[in-house]
Amino acid sequence: MALALLIYWFALILAGIATIHDQLGLAEAAFYNLGVIYGLSGTNIPDPYSTVDLCENIGIRKIRLLEHNDHVMLALNNTGHFEVSIGVRNDELPEIASSVQAAESWYELRVKPYHHGVIFDYIVVGNDAIPGPYSAYLAPALENMMEAISVWEAGTSTKVTTVVSDSVLNPRFPPSVAAFKPEIKLYMEKVLKVIRKSRVQPRLMVNVFPYYDYAAGIIPKDFAVFGRDKPYFWDSNLGYWNMFDALVDAFYWAISRVGDGVYVAVAATGWPSAGNGNFTTSAIAAEYNQNLMEHIVNGNGTPYAPWFIDGFLYSLYNEDKKPVGPRQHFGLFNPNQTPAYPFSVPHPPPTPEAERVIKG
Repeated sequence: MALALLIYWFALILAGIATIHDQLGLAEAAFYNLGVIYGLSGTNIPDPYSTVDLCENIGIRKIRLLEHNDHVMLALNNTGHFEVSIGVRNDELPEIASSVQAAESWYELRVKPYHHGVIFDYIVVGNDAIPGPYSAYLAPALENMMEAISVWEAGTSTKVTTVVSDSVLNPRFPPSVAAFKPEIKLYMEKVLKVIRKSRVQPRLMVNVFPYYDYAAGIIPKDFAVFGRDKPYFWDSNLGYWNMFDALVDAFYWAISRVGDGVYVAVAATGWPSAGNGNFTTSAIAAEYNQNLMEHIVNGNGTPYAPWFIDGFLYSLYNEDKKPVGPRQHFGLFNPNQTPAYPFSVPHPPPTPEAERVIKG
């Protein structure tokens, strides 16, 4: 484990140097492992330029887009302040899986125009495509995308990956017994085999939402929101203080059963501030997201994987085009850019202050 950690940090240092000097030619940069999903499923979502200013002001340096958007990319272009992750829609997977040329066309249209003005963190090929009708297309689409970007992204830290949720696991608890469901195991094996070929930091992105377990009555609130002062349970010699760590480690254990060599990054996590009664108050959302941000930024990782985790908060804004209920209320901010509740981003923004407090 110690050797793996040393190799991991060394790879990160080399990748960071390559990104800074080869892609943008910056003298110095400070990026963090905490990011936010910038969703656009709302009637009054602020324009991209004011959104970029908002993220810069609160100290967020990583932005994930679920799909390409030219207006957003133009606002991010040449800022030098952000790492950007961009998604390939599930309905694009069959075409990209068909040939390397199809993947090159996708890349040349959506990424190449911004290659010299944007630091691309992840290209996320598919979102929750497994299980589902696109399962068989995912591995070849990943492989073709890796091949397509190999020339343009050579020497940078851009990672090609996909996103799955815990619906691919059964069992998932306790973490040490977690495994991929038999009916999708072959698909996951193929996906992980491709991801392992990544020339830098092979990672599988996963969705982690303790909210759903709490709302279903499966776990207590303090375990869901990082509120315990002692472990809730022990899994062999590993003590678990929160459900977030348990879910992340469940994926690590499942991956280990089909081969090691792939790290886990959190594609999305968060807590809704309304939409489901007492399970979704602004106070609970604030508690979870504040503790989650601090947990990610402190770099201690999880009991099984004690190194830092890339994590993206879902989401930047409340989005009223989502299905009615909690899914409309995951935002840190309302569409008028007022905070949904008080929170603070626990790393230095580009100001003399060590921390900026956001008041609701």
